[in-house]
Amino acid sequence: RDVLGSRGLGDVYKRQQIGMSPRQYLTRLRVSMGKKLLCSSQMSIQEIAMRTGFGDVNYFIQHFKACYGKTPKQYRKTMIEEKILD
Repeated sequence: RDVLGSRGLGDVYKRQQIGMSPRQYLTRLRVSMGKKLLCSSQMSIQEIAMRTGFGDVNYFIQHFKACYGKTPKQYRKTMIEEKILD
């Protein structure tokens, strides 16, 4: 069996390469996709959470706030205000 292909060591290797576990990387990627949808659509936050793979809107909000320091609602409001001022 390939050493890097084994589950435990493969995860360690990936963590060293990108600085986070595969699960953390996927969660960040999904939150990032949600951020793009907040700016480019009129979808509800719940719909965005579901479309980006979060089964629970509160879980999406928690991770979004951890990544960006604001809730999705606060972030969307800020983006709208900045567009108006431009």
